[in-house]
Amino acid sequence: DWFCQIFGAHNCRQHVESLILPAPSPQAVDYLLRFRVISGHVPIDYFHYFAVGNFTPLTVVRDPVDQFFSHVNHILTEDVGAGSLQGIRAKLRISAGHFLEHASGEELAWFESSQSKPIFGGRIDWRSMTLPDRVEWLGRTYAAILTTETMERELGWLFGANGAGGEIFPKLNVKQYRRDLLTIRQEEILDDLLREDRMLHRALVQLSDV
Repeated sequence: DWFCQIFGAHNCRQHVESLILPAPSPQAVDYLLRFRVISGHVPIDYFHYFAVGNFTPLTVVRDPVDQFFSHVNHILTEDVGAGSLQGIRAKLRISAGHFLEHASGEELAWFESSQSKPIFGGRIDWRSMTLPDRVEWLGRTYAAILTTETMERELGWLFGANGAGGEIFPKLNVKQYRRDLLTIRQEEILDDLLREDRMLHRALVQLSDV
């Protein structure tokens, strides 16, 4: 939304998932190359399709617990997925805690490292890398690694404080997700699912503060 204010809505194509996944057609690539900004929840692996368009790769990392409940909210309110996702949705409707305690390994995998997986993509063995090496790799791969806590300041620094016409940074996508109270056991399961994401998020926020 912020970039659309800068470049104009006609120059932006958001939520490109349906055009890219599982693989973009040549027609979809040609269509998306017309825009100044394209965005969506897609792994870095897909960037090579658009490198000819002189795009700059950016990524955003948010607080992993907030992202988890955002993901839960999306599954419960949007008509997304099929198959095993139906079982996930049924358990989540009872509560997030119920899901965490009763989900199968396959169902839990939907949420495990759900930010790190697309940010690093499938081309490197990021799990075997140390945290500093991961951060260094991201720095070489992305022109900017933004966090939701610091992105307003960082985007203002990158593009100018008045880049969006002096308007306040849009908070339209900041929702009040349903956050269930979790038992200690449920929190332990969630901590285990989000361990990689939480380490990365902390490191990037600290780096942004520096």
